[in-house]
Amino acid sequence: MASKRKAVDEIPGHVPKVTTCAGSLAEGIGRDTRCDGAYHAEISQVNSALQKAVIDIPSTASRKQHVYRVQGLPLDIDIKQASDLISALFRQEGYDFIPQMKSFAQAVDGCAMVATISFQEIPVGLSGVGKNEWSHEISNLLRNLQVEDKDNGGIRRKRMLTIDDHFHGLTVLSSPPPSVHAVDCLAISGLGGHAFGSFKEKDGSHMWLCDDLPYNLETARIITYGYESQLHTSQSFQGLEALASTLRTSLRNMAKRKPLFFVAHSLGGLVVKEAIIQMHDESHDGFDALKYIYGALFFGVPGQGMDISSLIPMVESQPNQALLHSLSTISDLLLKQGREFPQAFNFPESSRIMCFYETLTSPTAINKDGKWQMKGQNAILVGQASATHGRPWENKAHHIQAINRDHSQLVKFRANDEVYRRVLGTLKEFTEESVAMTRGVKSVELTAGDKECLNALNFLEMRYRQDEVQETRGADSCGWVLKHEAYQSWLNNNHGLLWIKGKPGSGKSTLMKRIYTEDTVKADIKLTFFFHRRGVQLQQTEIGMLRTLSHQLISQSVSARATFNSYYLEKRAFGQYGKDWDWRDTELRRVLKTALEVATKSQSISIFIDALDEASGGSEETHAAELVVNYLYEVNEVLEESPRQTKICFSCRHYPIVSRNSGFEICVEKENQGDISNYVGRELSLRIQARAKDDLGLLQTKISSGADGIFQWAKLMVPQVATKYNNGKSTKHILDMLHRVPPELDSVYEHILKTLISDENRKDSLHLMQWICFANEPLSLTDIRYALASDESVIHEFQNSARDSEGFVDNDAQMEQQITSLSGGLVEIRDHRRSKVAQFIHQSVNDTFLLKGGFKWLGLDDKVDAVGQGHHRLTKSCVNFLKLGEVQGIDPSDIEAAKRSIEWYPFLIYAIKSWFLHAEMAESKGVLQIDLIQRFEWPNGRYFNHWVSMFRQIDQYDSKCPELESTLLHVSAASHLQSIVGELLEVTSPSEVDARGNTPLHSAARFGNDKAILMLLDAKADVQSQNHDKNTVLERAAAGGHERCVELLLNGGADVNDNSRDGNALYSAALKGRYLSTRVLLERGAEVNTQGGYYGNALQAAAYQGSEAVVNLLLNKGADINAQGGYYSNAL
Repeated sequence: MASKRKAVDEIPGHVPKVTTCAGSLAEGIGRDTRCDGAYHAEISQVNSALQKAVIDIPSTASRKQHVYRVQGLPLDIDIKQASDLISALFRQEGYDFIPQMKSFAQAVDGCAMVATISFQEIPVGLSGVGKNEWSHEISNLLRNLQVEDKDNGGIRRKRMLTIDDHFHGLTVLSSPPPSVHAVDCLAISGLGGHAFGSFKEKDGSHMWLCDDLPYNLETARIITYGYESQLHTSQSFQGLEALASTLRTSLRNMAKRKPLFFVAHSLGGLVVKEAIIQMHDESHDGFDALKYIYGALFFGVPGQGMDISSLIPMVESQPNQALLHSLSTISDLLLKQGREFPQAFNFPESSRIMCFYETLTSPTAINKDGKWQMKGQNAILVGQASATHGRPWENKAHHIQAINRDHSQLVKFRANDEVYRRVLGTLKEFTEESVAMTRGVKSVELTAGDKECLNALNFLEMRYRQDEVQETRGADSCGWVLKHEAYQSWLNNNHGLLWIKGKPGSGKSTLMKRIYTEDTVKADIKLTFFFHRRGVQLQQTEIGMLRTLSHQLISQSVSARATFNSYYLEKRAFGQYGKDWDWRDTELRRVLKTALEVATKSQSISIFIDALDEASGGSEETHAAELVVNYLYEVNEVLEESPRQTKICFSCRHYPIVSRNSGFEICVEKENQGDISNYVGRELSLRIQARAKDDLGLLQTKISSGADGIFQWAKLMVPQVATKYNNGKSTKHILDMLHRVPPELDSVYEHILKTLISDENRKDSLHLMQWICFANEPLSLTDIRYALASDESVIHEFQNSARDSEGFVDNDAQMEQQITSLSGGLVEIRDHRRSKVAQFIHQSVNDTFLLKGGFKWLGLDDKVDAVGQGHHRLTKSCVNFLKLGEVQGIDPSDIEAAKRSIEWYPFLIYAIKSWFLHAEMAESKGVLQIDLIQRFEWPNGRYFNHWVSMFRQIDQYDSKCPELESTLLHVSAASHLQSIVGELLEVTSPSEVDARGNTPLHSAARFGNDKAILMLLDAKADVQSQNHDKNTVLERAAAGGHERCVELLLNGGADVNDNSRDGNALYSAALKGRYLSTRVLLERGAEVNTQGGYYGNALQAAAYQGSEAVVNLLLNKGADINAQGGYYSNAL
């Protein structure tokens, strides 16, 4: 009969005429061996221990343990039909041999099913000395079982079933559904081992690859690989290279290609290594398979050889003695493999090898009375150094693990085995990391949930600034950075931060783009964000950065998707994005950091953040740039624990952040002189009509030295120099002019505005600069034409269209010409979306107007705040535009027609969404907005109500969009327009409500207008009022994190424990992670354990939100960690 073979790791001995049971010598030294079959009954019983390497009389237990492989089962057969078919095959009169199905899965070729089975009693048909494979025709049995079997043109196919117990080649033990199948785990046994028996517990039937792993790795297909490697009496002369070649071919022929990792024992690991070396050689046509291999868990793999002294006599004069000698500690083949494997599998960022080694000695082979037994003196078969000899970069403690077992037991796990649980942790990591591998493998397609999450994170301007930044000027512009000591150190470190620092206009963004696109920065995942103060709000803020980086990470990392998907599904439970919920920076910080930590387990990551000094949205105490850089240092600290390479590079001016002790720094203006000189020379040669080469050289030198590291200075001077030179000015005159130009950029801008803008254009220039400086987003040339035409200086009462205004610019080409002349070259035209927009040539221009008093150079009265004046002017223009006859003719009740009209009409959407924002900025600078009452002709609601209706048509989910039936008092209370609130309260009730029952006090509380709250409370507004959704005013203030408003409302009589449909004020503050509001409420007597919200109580809400500070605060105040209730039952 057939039997399972032992390994050299298990049983090197030989029993004449009868093969032994499954095991492995390199993997199975010291293991029990049994064979099955009734015909062995007359053989006298000998010791059953593996060490004696002889055959047992087949007891019931041994018969149950003997496992066969069944190949050729029809693809459409189910497990019951397969069992019935096999039973029918061996049925004898009066007795059925019913197989016990160990596994049942689709074979690797995808054309048939494969099963592993055992029997209570071994059928006679599976008996026979020296046999280990049997074939049976099953065509008639299939018809009897009513299993469909397709024919070919009337010729019925002959179906053969093959049963064996040698398990050679690939055997699929478990395969998840195609929609779930993400990775392959392939187990390969050791010397003299068996593909099934080597992974089975000692003296038992538990086989962890079959009985445990499919349930623990639900996305992995589990495969074993068997090969001929017995020692004694072997007639095979296969060497390591031949064994590897067979494995390589088997892998290449697999029908389904998924990321793959190995579980290899002893010799099996050497076969894997050799196969990978062969795959790397393109002449073997194996590279395609190599890109799917993530790594391996090596158990006792003798990278530097093993102790074979007791085994040598077993193979004396046999063809396979060369194979055994190739495993010795002095093997030249292993030395060669040790050199070649790291080169062939040179994917340090997208692969992993984990080595396990034995810490118990193993019995050796001894010939006793003509029989080989594993009862010799104990020895260390594979030492730690040999078992952990791998790739040079995997030599740290976290790359190796000890297992306190002998060599044969390293991969034999019982049910509930403690060692299995440890190994399982690594197997799960390999599964996650394999799926995320992007080494030429087509990434897993985005699911519908992934796409929804990406759409919610996306915003149109994500890449605009990065695309706008000029490419490096010249073939090797910024090339100096590649040799810079700090850059090289950053590049050569596995982790680290690099700060590109420099003065305004020195070329930081250009250098960042060079570094980002440079091939030397190799990473599986590249994340980038370029802050842009002159862009839309999301281009300027941390939340925009977080959304962009998250979007890019999801797109590039499969493993990170699960983290975001879980978070997104929780958010989506609240309803529709943009309507019922929005992204919050505190949440995205946490989720992005977690997702990066997950992704870096399998992929290298580089993060590039440009222009931190252009970030907005900080607090009075902390600049936004400091908040961002603090977060980057936090992320770096987390990623430093990863074995993968992780790098962060950011650029910022010398202020507002300060140098830290960690990380590397490059100061751009100290290094870029050569780049500036090359740029100036190239531009001058293109622009001027050269009279002499000497002139060109003199001008190039003067401009370059005058720039003093500021690219923007040189860029501004070149056209002025070219114009003067081409107009016949002498070189001396031009050099004198350059000498008089100050080196500071703001002084250069002053020089331009005072000398290049004519007196007659100064007023129009001021108007243009105010729009470009103070607009909430870059305006198209068309929008600018209509905006300028809505100014009080050119519009008249009862005007029908902006086109009727005095001096209206008829087309964009004309507008572009005017901008050039009115700006002195400080404004540029950029392609944006499907139009052209105007913006300052550099952020430093914007800074000059806002911080250095630039507007006074164009005639603005500097006695009144320039920012306040500018926003007040824009507010009036927006409202003037909304009152135009054409705009008032839009009927909001005709939804589709209204949307088309609003979207088509230039400048209208901007005016609708921005007038109150400009008004709020103006009021904050001391320019009161009382005139808006008259401008809207309030209390006549004609213009105001029409604005509300149009706003709701274009974006009713905007947080600033007013509800229907809102009044000017509601909007003023929300927009911090105290001057209007005070004026209206003289004649208006503070209790008026909108269509959802919100009072002006709700509006003020929601948006944190503490001054309006005081005014409304003084006017006897109801502090306990609830809207139609039962939200209290206090709840609105607490959810918004407005602790000052919370205190004012409590002082005004608000009930701290008043419950609503959505919980109470404490619950709302905790749910939003508002620490200070939570603290104020607790100090004022809020009940910490009150249930009522969707998630239960305040602690449960804070736990869901992920705010550790709020959770600790609540626990310190007596929150019950075991309280039950809400969607997730409890906080844990």
